[in-house]
Amino acid sequence: MEGYQSGAAVSVRLLRPDRELRRGLVVIGSHDPLLDELAELLRVEHGDITLGSAHVGSMGGLLALRRGEAHLAGVHLLDESSGEYNIPFVRKMLPNGGVRLVECVRRTQGLILQKGNPMVVEGIASLAQGGLRYVNRQKGSGTRILIDYLCREAGIDTTIIYGYSREEFTHTSVAAQIASGSADAGLGVFSAAKLYGLDFCPICEEQYDLLVPDHAWGLPMVQQLLAVLKSAAFRERMEALGGYEVGNPGIVREVF
Repeated sequence: MEGYQSGAAVSVRLLRPDRELRRGLVVIGSHDPLLDELAELLRVEHGDITLGSAHVGSMGGLLALRRGEAHLAGVHLLDESSGEYNIPFVRKMLPNGGVRLVECVRRTQGLILQKGNPMVVEGIASLAQGGLRYVNRQKGSGTRILIDYLCREAGIDTTIIYGYSREEFTHTSVAAQIASGSADAGLGVFSAAKLYGLDFCPICEEQYDLLVPDHAWGLPMVQQLLAVLKSAAFRERMEALGGYEVGNPGIVREVF
């Protein structure tokens, strides 16, 4: 809350019934359009369960779990030294453990481009060309960490990329800015580009997982969400969105 210090006691007024709030799952962390699909499938199969998500980036999700503020966190964090996703960051940020890393999907990340690719973007190196307008993700998001890394690998000084400091909080927001004509390129998932009918230059495949703290693991609504992840309906929706590889969603990859 703005104006309050962390840990301060405040008075609140509920705007919805208490029972409804208790049947609400809170997901904080990395954004992916699949969260909307999960919310819809939960509504269809378990009408009284809601899923609300706050898109604060993967690092923000880890911090939220550390503070006990969420039932789940979406994460996709590349460890540059090992090339491994998520596990090294969980060990570092949550040294006391108490969480389980649940497999979700592999997804294609790439440059979302204006229809027809008028700037002739062919890869990361193209971002350094004059006249190109970039739209970025916020600091702390897995996608921002990824593009910072890719630019370093390509030897690109990001200060010369026009718009690199311009930040959006979701993949779809990045795609919307490009579709509106206010930017030429931004790193994001294929499904967001497809949603807006934009061009796409694939860059890499990455692992997107869900972290579940021990205190939430046994909740029936968390187990129902995991069942939805394992369902044929979820797999079909991911295939329809495009850009996802669905292996064994819902299984525990690692216990910390």
